Amino acid sequence: MSASLHLSVPYWRSDPSFQCLCDLVAGDKLVCITGAGISSRLAQKADPSKTVPQWPGLLEALFRTFEERLGDADRDDCLRLLRLDRGGPGKEPPSGRDLILAASILRAVSPAEFDTAFRTAVTNADGSFSENHSVLLEVKPAGILTFNYDSGHENAARASGIPLEPLMAGDEAALRQALAQPRRPFYLKAHGSLDSTSELVLTEESYRQLLVKSPVYRGFVQNILTNFDLLFVGFRINDPDFDLFIDSIANQFGSPLREHVAVFHERERTVNDIALRRRYGIRICYVKDFADIPKMLRHALKVPGPKLSEYLTMALSRSREERDAAHRHFGRLGEAGRVCASNVLRERVDEFSASGKHFDLSELAYSLGIIDPRANKDILMHLVASAQHADPAGRALTVLRSVLTVSDVPQLQTWLERYSSNPLLGDGSNRVAKYLDYLLTYIPAKFRS
Repeated sequence: MSASLHLSVPYWRSDPSFQCLCDLVAGDKLVCITGAGISSRLAQKADPSKTVPQWPGLLEALFRTFEERLGDADRDDCLRLLRLDRGGPGKEPPSGRDLILAASILRAVSPAEFDTAFRTAVTNADGSFSENHSVLLEVKPAGILTFNYDSGHENAARASGIPLEPLMAGDEAALRQALAQPRRPFYLKAHGSLDSTSELVLTEESYRQLLVKSPVYRGFVQNILTNFDLLFVGFRINDPDFDLFIDSIANQFGSPLREHVAVFHERERTVNDIALRRRYGIRICYVKDFADIPKMLRHALKVPGPKLSEYLTMALSRSREERDAAHRHFGRLGEAGRVCASNVLRERVDEFSASGKHFDLSELAYSLGIIDPRANKDILMHLVASAQHADPAGRALTVLRSVLTVSDVPQLQTWLERYSSNPLLGDGSNRVAKYLDYLLTYIPAKFRS
C-alpha cells in the first residue's frame, strides 16, 4: 500500500468501536444522546465573540461571580468540587456529581441571578447550529435525546426542512402521547429549553425531581434504554449528564441489554473504558479532533459494519435458510442502512452480469427489492431489460410488482412482446412472459380499485 493511499484511509476505520457504530447507524433502532460538546463552538447570543461554554468552565466562571457572597464552608467546598484548590496540567477533573453539587451550592446564593447568568452563557446566536447537529439528522435516527438547553437541533432541522418538535421532560401528557404513538424522529429535551420559561434542570434537587418524581419521563427513558441502541455525542467523561445517565442504565438493568457507542476525544482515554464496555455495553470511539466527528459519521453511513456485511454475504448464499435470515435482517434496517446495503449490492450488478453468474444476479435482484424496491426500481428495471437469463428477470419482476404504476405499462408491453418471441435462457416454459402478462392485468386493476 502506498503512503498516500495509507494516509487516505480514515484512522478510525479499523477500530472495532467504529465498526459497531456502522451497524448501529444502519439499524432502525438508533437514538442519539447529545451533550454540551456539540454546541461548544457556537457563538453566544449575548456576546458573539465568545462561544457557548461547557459545564466545568461555566461553573468556574459562575463561582468567580458568586465567590465573595459565599460563606467560608461553601466557598471551600466549591473550590474542592471544581478542583480549583489545586492546579497543574495533571489535576484530576471534577466528576459529574461534583459539578452538579457545585451548581447547587452556587445557585442557592441567588437563584434568579444564577439562572439569568446561566441562560445568558448557554444561549446560542439566533439560528445557529453546528455541523454535528446537521450530521446527526443525516444518520436518520429514531430519535434524539438531548441534555442541552439551546436550539441547535431545532435550527439544524429547520435548515434541513425536517420537522422536529421538542418534547419536554415535564410535559407528561405529551410524553404519554409519544409513548402511545411514536413519531420518528422524536426529540426529547431532557433538561428543559431556553425557549421556555420553565425552570431548567441544573441542580441536585432538580435532577432528583426529574428522575424520581416524574414517572412518565422515567418510563420514556426506560423505553429508550430497553428498545434502542444509543450513540452518545458531545459528552466528556466527567460530564454530569453522561455520568448520571449511565448511572440510570446501571440502576435499571445492571448489565447491558444492547450495544451502544460513545464518541470521546482521545485525550480522555482511561481505564474507565473497560467498565463502560463491560458493565453498560458502551463502546468508546475516540477521535483525534472533535471536527472529525461529522467525517466519521458520514463515513459510517457508507460502510457496512460486520453484521450487515455478514448478511449481505448470506443474501447470496446457496443456503435458503441463510438467505431467508438475511432478508429478515434487511427488514430491520433503517433508512441509512437501506441506502448503504443497496449501494453495496448495486456495485456488484455489472460484475455478476459480465461473468454470467445468474444465480447470484437473481438473488441480488431479490435482495435489492426486499431492502427498498422503490429506491432500487431503476436498477431492477435495468436487470429486466438487460437480462440474458430468466432467473434474474423473474426475481426482479417479483419484487418490482409493489412499485410498478400505470406509467410502466408501456414498458411491460414492450418486454412482453420481446420475451414472448425470444424467451430468455433457462425459460423453457416462458415464465417471464407469463408473469409480464399477469402484471399487465394486475397493475391497471390495482390503480382502478
